[in-house]
Parts: sequence; structure tokens; C-alpha cells
Amino acid sequence: MDSTYYNIGMFRQNGEITSVSSRNTLISIFILKNFLFFMSFRSFFLPLTIILGIFLPSFQQFSWLISPLLSLLLFLSFLQFSFSLSTFLNKKIFYVTILNIFFGVTAGIVFSYFSRDIGITAFLISIAPTAYASPVAIAMLGGNIAFATASLLISTISTTILLPFLLLFLFGTDGISLIDMGISMSKVILIPLFFAQSIRFFFPHIVQRYKKISKAGFWIWGVAVFLAVAKGSQFLLTLPKSEVLEALLIPSGLAFFLCFLHFFVGRKVGGSQYSLEMSQALGQKNTLLVIWIALQYYSPLIALGPISYVVAHNLYNSYQFAQYNHTSQKNT
Repeated sequence: MDSTYYNIGMFRQNGEITSVSSRNTLISIFILKNFLFFMSFRSFFLPLTIILGIFLPSFQQFSWLISPLLSLLLFLSFLQFSFSLSTFLNKKIFYVTILNIFFGVTAGIVFSYFSRDIGITAFLISIAPTAYASPVAIAMLGGNIAFATASLLISTISTTILLPFLLLFLFGTDGISLIDMGISMSKVILIPLFFAQSIRFFFPHIVQRYKKISKAGFWIWGVAVFLAVAKGSQFLLTLPKSEVLEALLIPSGLAFFLCFLHFFVGRKVGGSQYSLEMSQALGQKNTLLVIWIALQYYSPLIALGPISYVVAHNLYNSYQFAQYNHTSQKNT
């Protein structure tokens, strides 16, 4: 999770979304200058969060905080969004949601042949919506922020509506109530969206005055990931030593494979105009949402997959930033 968000439609010309080049626009120069250090710290903060979670498994007793932390994180994120209907006229934005559903259902069915838990893990990873850090990453890579923010919003809302039905249809109820899951997801996602947009509409001066508070999102994300890792670490301690390696390698291998697949397919589907935007929107995922679902309704073993995906997509982003900076330096 990153600490800055962008309004939908902020890059617009004659009502249409336009591409943004970091080399010839002031906003991209500003972002690169102000976030270079932050992204370096973020690269350090992620492994630190995971290491602390591994060595402090006793904090798993506070894993119940993941749900309210996720709601607060989404509220701060949605507070920065303003809607413009013309932004959503680009059909490629909807491809992200369609591909998320396609990959989720396909991965769930295919990997269920190995085991039900692996199938659920693959489904949750693949159907996860676009991450809230995606617009920042796209901006730093010289891409179209409006496209990224719109796909983020659409994929998040559609996932909230469809995920409970698809999950229980593919893998059975297993004692889980569809209504209860739907209500829980609505509380976590749709209610923060409603209150955030209500505040934007009725009290816009408050949003402007406390705009810097959105930076707290990065720390909220870090605490939530720490608690999720602690929960997974505690679970691994309960396993026989002979099963620990398998419990780590299978979800991790699956996560890295799906990460590569999502980024690759997104780049191909995006074409020459939106290859970066589609790649990031499809590959950089809000894994915290599906980590919460895995811990709430299934098991820490299934949550290990999305936790591994956090590492995978951040490693890929680090590679992209390095390549982009190298290319920019050669061209200057």
C-alpha cells in the first residue's frame, strides 16, 4: 500500500483519457522526485514486516484487527477518489475485471485437481482486485493514472459482489453462509466507499484540509501484513516439521507463477497503448482483501498463497522501476 492516491480523470483531454510521460509532464517529475526515497524505504519495509511476522507469531492473537484495518485503509483510499463517468468509457478498463474473473474461475478449477486448498488459493489470488498502490506505480513508470484508478474502482466493487457467489459455487458452502460472507464483505468494502464519497460530496473542505492523512494508509497496510504473516507463522509452528517445507513451497510457487502470468497477459491484452496500465492493473493485486477472506473463512495455509503474492508483485515492481530508471538515464 502506498501513501498517495490520484483522482479519477485528472489526466484528461477533450473528455478522453490521455497517456502520461514522466519525461515531459510536471506531475511525473514531481512523483519521481518525491517518491524515489519512499519507494526505496517501501522495498526495505516489506521484508522487515514479513521477518517480524515470522519471528513474532504470538501477535497472531491480534489478527482479528485485519478486518477493521482493511476497512480503514479502503476508507482513506476511497476518500481520494472523485468520479467522472467519461473515465469509464474506455472498454479496456473493464477487461481487468473480466480477466480477474476468468483467471479466478479457471485457476480454481484447474488447481483443484491437485487439492481443494490449492484450488481455493489459486482462485483467491487470481480474482483479487487491483491494488491501491497500482496508480502510484503506474505514475512512476510514466503511465496513465486515470486508467489505473478507474480499473481499481471497478475491479474492487465487482469483486465484492461476485466473489462470494463464485467461491461458494466452485468449492461448496463448507458451512459458510453466502449471506454472511456477502454482508461481511459489504461492511469491509462498500460501507467505507459510501462514507468516503459522502464526506467528499457534503464536506469537501474536510477532505482538502486533511489530505495528508492518506499517508497513514502505508502504515496501516504494513501492520495488517505483519499480523497476517504472524498468523501464518503460528500455523506453521503447529505442523510436523516434515510438512513445513511443503506448506511453504506450494503456495509460494503458485503465487510466483500466477504473478508472472497476470503481468504477462495484462501487457499483451493492453496492446501498444495500454500495455503498462493493463499489466499493472491485472498483476498488482489487493492481496490484503483475499488474505482476510482466507483467514476469516478458511485457513492460514490458504492465506500463505496471497501473502507470497505480496512478495512476488513487489519484486516485479522493483525490477520494473530499476529498468525504467536505467532507460531514462540512457535517454538523458
